[in-house]
Amino acid sequence: MLGIISKKDYSVLSEFLKQRNQITHGNLETIQNKELVDNTFDICKRIFNEIKSDYLNNESFNYVSFLSSLNEKELSVEIDNILSETIHEIIDDESIISLMATTNAFGWSVDEYEIENIEIDDECVVEFSFAASGEHDDEKMYYGDKITGKGIAKITIEKNVNFDIVDAEIYDENI
Repeated sequence: MLGIISKKDYSVLSEFLKQRNQITHGNLETIQNKELVDNTFDICKRIFNEIKSDYLNNESFNYVSFLSSLNEKELSVEIDNILSETIHEIIDDESIISLMATTNAFGWSVDEYEIENIEIDDECVVEFSFAASGEHDDEKMYYGDKITGKGIAKITIEKNVNFDIVDAEIYDENI
């Protein structure tokens, strides 16, 4: 309701709740998923940190300062969370629009991304790679339906995310 839990967070927390319910109801043979427990713990810790920063220190909140106060794992989880909520915006980048126009595909979306580097100074700069795809129009000639590339996300003290595409190209596994 307050925008603290993303869809990605919800997915992990829901999966954890299923495991917790099985154990609570006596299914002690349930296989414990350590990665799921670790991810759930990281999400909870991030949420508590965000609540603390947003609501207890609201008078002079600086998101980049908040990010710099996190340890490496917490920072990675926080950055992944903010990118998962905003990465779709790269579809509106001029260079991506130009590439999409050379294909006959439609309905483009970002399928996956990977954070490659995070640096914090006056702003947080995140280097990432991505893959986007569209649906091919069967009534037209095939000119590709996948774009891969690299980009930079700049996160400001106000928690705004600005994307720059560094490199992008149409990917065709048939070539």
